[in-house]
Amino acid sequence: MVYRINNYSLSFRALESLGTTNSRLEKSVERLSTGLRINSAADDPMGLGLAERLRLQARALYQSKLNTQNGISLLQTADTALEGTHETLQRMRELAVAALDGTLTDTDRLELQSEVNRLRDDLNRIAWNTEFNTMKLLDGSRSGQVSTSTPFAQGILTGTPSVGGQFLVSIALVTAGTSQAQQTQTFTLKAASASTTLAQGTTQLQSIAQFYDGGGNFVLASPATITVSGNGKTSSFTIDGSTTLNTLAAALQSAVAGTAGLGLTESRAQYVGTAQTGVAGMGGYIELISGQIGTSGEISVLASPAVATSLGFSTTRTATSNLVNVTLQDAYGTLSTVRTSTDLAVGLLSGVDLQFTSQAAQIAGTRGLTTGLYLSAAQTFTISAGETSVGVTIASGYWTFEGLARRINNLTTTISGMTTVVDNGELKITFTSTVASVASTINITGASAATTLGVSNGTFSGFTRTSHRTSAETLGFSRFYASSTTSVADGSSARFTVSDGSTTVTYSAFTTLGTAAASLATPDMIAFSAFQASVNATLAAAGVQVQVDQVGNSFAFTSKLVGTRTLPDGTEINSFVDVSVAASTAALQGPLQFQFGLYAGSDYGTGDATFSLFIAKPRSASPTGLTGIGAFQFDIGSMSATALGLDRLDLTTPKGAQNAISLIDRAIDKVSSQRAKIGGWQNSLESGLRTLGLQHINALDAESRIRDADIAQEVVEYTRNSLFLESGTAILAQANLLPGMVMKLLDNM
Repeated sequence: MVYRINNYSLSFRALESLGTTNSRLEKSVERLSTGLRINSAADDPMGLGLAERLRLQARALYQSKLNTQNGISLLQTADTALEGTHETLQRMRELAVAALDGTLTDTDRLELQSEVNRLRDDLNRIAWNTEFNTMKLLDGSRSGQVSTSTPFAQGILTGTPSVGGQFLVSIALVTAGTSQAQQTQTFTLKAASASTTLAQGTTQLQSIAQFYDGGGNFVLASPATITVSGNGKTSSFTIDGSTTLNTLAAALQSAVAGTAGLGLTESRAQYVGTAQTGVAGMGGYIELISGQIGTSGEISVLASPAVATSLGFSTTRTATSNLVNVTLQDAYGTLSTVRTSTDLAVGLLSGVDLQFTSQAAQIAGTRGLTTGLYLSAAQTFTISAGETSVGVTIASGYWTFEGLARRINNLTTTISGMTTVVDNGELKITFTSTVASVASTINITGASAATTLGVSNGTFSGFTRTSHRTSAETLGFSRFYASSTTSVADGSSARFTVSDGSTTVTYSAFTTLGTAAASLATPDMIAFSAFQASVNATLAAAGVQVQVDQVGNSFAFTSKLVGTRTLPDGTEINSFVDVSVAASTAALQGPLQFQFGLYAGSDYGTGDATFSLFIAKPRSASPTGLTGIGAFQFDIGSMSATALGLDRLDLTTPKGAQNAISLIDRAIDKVSSQRAKIGGWQNSLESGLRTLGLQHINALDAESRIRDADIAQEVVEYTRNSLFLESGTAILAQANLLPGMVMKLLDNM
């Protein structure tokens, strides 16, 4: 062994080992005090990176859980609100069913209408005020944004739009509908000597017989309230005994057409007298015509039972809706078209419905069309009664049933006591013998078994009825003009003059038939199908943008333009129609107008036929609420009364109540469908929440295995290092004593 003084390695080695042990002990103390295996990057560089990534994932998953819980809360809020919507709809349906009760008075129906209007407002309140964290949930705004360039149309969000951008919408008429027309009963003067004299526009109600009940009591002994209902609104005014028919008509006009009333701006109410009908004894009533085509323009006039009976309003023309094509064009020129007979275009674009109020100009009649027969071949048979036999020949062609009866009556004038009348859509031939010794027996021979008219061979007592072939029925109007009050010569010309504002065409519709035998032998019906085809061809050839269509039991001249159309160069073309009814003889003018209920006039359409639709999609959408780290987006369509199609419910008539039931049923289905979607989303979120919880736990466990210290192992290490430290300290002390032996050697020198 070599003994040195300057450098003694044993001590240094002992000191170095002691330092190493001390470092290990410090690390054990650090891990035991923090509980972490990795307290710095130096502890485990690779493990630290992995642990940080796992921590990032765990924190993101935790936030996703919070997002999902918020989403569930949001959906619960929306579902609770829609539960209120469902309750409101159920109550509205109850009211609609109650309105079908035929025992209800007008006052009762007004109460029902008042409540359903309040419920409609409740639907809007729920849709517009339901919020979560200041976000509107049921107004459709979360599904995107939609707007139009016209006040006559609005987009309704029913879900998330499939595409966004700007679109061009155009509305084109296919088949015209018509607006509702009503009239009161005929009013006559109360004075006994003038009980059949028509009341005039200046006649006060206290002078009209119809305003007195069976006991002679005046129903307007105290002022009465008249209420009109329609277009989702009601409006009222008061009348009394001093009110004139003209004043009553003006009040109706204001209540229906005024902006403070129903808002049906093109509606009109007027007194109709003989000056308007052109027929002696015809008139004496108030006519009310809605200014809006279709059932959405229907009007109800309501009053107390006594006043309602006195007014006697009845529908003379049932409202029918236009059939239109609504076309959508995108920026690439791609077109999509839907055909609708309502004011709502559904399915034009996924997630968006379009409601519009644009109307075509129209002049419409209220009557004139009737059902007749087309005889493809002449009908022949022989009638025998008493001692007389008559051969009957009816020419082929289009006949009204009245024309057929006139023809048979003209041929059987030699058979005293025989008459032919129209009875429930069939001809009834009756014979009452005027000779006591002759039986009232009719014998018919020579009739074909396959006759269209349906005359049967045989012997009949008193009368016989035809049984016509229904497949031969056709719709048209008569050109026979002869009665006790009107006599029009054969061959008078009936004409319609039609204009669209730029071009005018006069169309000769037909020539009249009178009572001459030759006229009675001529088929008297103009088939409407042929009339329509001829008129429309004539108008089209002249470039007149007007068409004629059947409307109920009459016809209408309707502009082909719906509202105002803007051409690419900026030129605007307005929907306009002007019609006048003329005749070659003055005697025909009034009867012609009265026959069709079609009087000279002009009309402008409303709204726009072309406009822009703007759609903005939401920034993102996930129907399940689970995208990536759990971001939640949703799309709920608008649940307002307009979006549900319930903004114009009318319970003031049984028909309106029946329509309301159908609309409410559809609205209930729509809300149910939306709630089902919400329920599905909520279930998905709750399922996802459980998954996120497990993923979060797993991520935390994985991070813990890498970052956290194993306490048991660290205690073992701590104990071991403590022992090493004590041992090292003792050995260092011993090593430091060894140099003393060198000093002892030096002492011996």
